[in-house]
Formats: sequence, structure tokens, C-alpha cells
Amino acid sequence: MTEAARFIFYNHEDGIEKFPSEVEIMGSFEWKEYEFDENLMYYVVRFKSADPVFKSKGWMRMLIGAYHTGSIPTSYNLVGLDDHYTDFETWDNKTFNEHVTDFQNFLREKHQKNIDEIFYDYIPIFDKKNNTIALISFISSFFLVLVSDWFIIPVILAPIWLLLKYFQAKKIKKNVRTRIRGYYLDYFWFNEGEYIDLQSIAEVKFEKKVLAKQDRFLFLPLKKWHFVFYDYGQEVIFSIPRHYIEAEYFFPIFKSRIAHFVNKPKITFEESV
Repeated sequence: MTEAARFIFYNHEDGIEKFPSEVEIMGSFEWKEYEFDENLMYYVVRFKSADPVFKSKGWMRMLIGAYHTGSIPTSYNLVGLDDHYTDFETWDNKTFNEHVTDFQNFLREKHQKNIDEIFYDYIPIFDKKNNTIALISFISSFFLVLVSDWFIIPVILAPIWLLLKYFQAKKIKKNVRTRIRGYYLDYFWFNEGEYIDLQSIAEVKFEKKVLAKQDRFLFLPLKKWHFVFYDYGQEVIFSIPRHYIEAEYFFPIFKSRIAHFVNKPKITFEESV
């Protein structure tokens, strides 16, 4: 711990590239960090410098962390968070608890972006392959009209089908959104909007299910592939149609957000998607 304090003071951007003359460990506190899905240990330290620039300040405060709890704090026990901090505040200006509160506010502000930052945000859009399908159907049927008048039906239906598909896509675009926000999954679906903590997801499966009424094209109760999110009681949290998520972008981001969780959600379908 002393070596860590010496290193922090020596390399501080507002420092003097000299080691502190004295270092004392004053206590510690635990802090919940969602990225690691566990309480982490932080140490409150005070230090002195004999250099004239800092000598008049006497004892100054410093935060060192984060470390895994229940282990001796060493460079090997340090987790991947560089939360070392000092503002050269004089130690005697505040009580120990006040210093802890200040350090907790520092941690809260520093890691707030991990809670609120948008990492993935997708609104389903009109699939342009529908244009291709309609065009092929129209052209092929148009020439087949020369063989039989019955082929006039698909010639007429192709643009109607495309128009209906377009209006369906507009409705979905207006009412559906999927988002990874910090350590939460947001799913906005028509008049419902819910979010869940990523830590509450036990498993994600790829299942064929009947579309909900609002998701159906021409009210047809077709079975489509869904990404189904389960909690630890095997209850369905979200059942999201495949075309509401860009799987190739969503799941790499999803996995990066849960990478440090002790209990990671099980993703069982990746080989089949």
C-alpha cells in the first residue's frame, strides 16, 4: 500500500515527481461496482511530503483502489479499475467519514457514465429486401400474363403487398426500440417500456414463437424466431423478435457489458444464429 501511494504521488500530473516522505493507512471502505458485480475494497491513506511545495499542507488525503475484498491488497489483487485519487486536500480539514464521503462522490461521478451511457440503440427499419421480393414477383408475373390471365393477380398484389409491408415497418419503427444503457437492457414496445438489470438475466435463448398481435403482418399468427431473455427462476423477461435486434452488433456489446460479472448470462444460440 505504501508503494502504491508513493507511485501515485510521484506520477500525479500536479505533482513534483518526488516520493512522499511518510504514508499512513487510515482505513478502508467497500463500494459496489456493477462492472465487476461485486463489492470492491478501497483504502483511505494520508501522506506527507518534505518538498517545500507541499510541506506546509502537512498530512494530505489519498484514495487507493480498487481491490478484491477479503484479500491482502497487492498489485496482483488490484482489479482493472484505476481509481487512485488525490486532490492534495489537507487531512485535518475533515473527519475520516467526511473524507470517505468525498471519495465515494468521486467514484460515483467517475463511474456514472458506465451507468447512463448508451452502448447500443436500435429502432427496426424497413427491410429493403422487400423491394427486391416485390420487384421479382411483379416482373416475373408480368411476363407470365402472356401465358395466362391468372398471373395478373400477382402483378396487382405485388405492389399492394409492398405498400402494406412499408406501412407495417412504419408502425414498428414508431413503437419499438431496443437499447443497452449502462448495465441495463431497455425494451420499448408499443405502449410498454421496461428495463432490466443485466445481472438479473440468467439465460438468452433463440426460440420460434407466435408473434404478438401488434407485431403481426396482416394479423397473421405466424411463428417467428425470437431472442428470449430468462431470469433465474426461468421466467421470461423479454421475448424480442429477431428482426428487432441487430444480433451481430447487439451481442458483442451485450457480452462486453457482462464480461466481469461473477454470474454471466448463458447464451445458448450463437452457433445457430
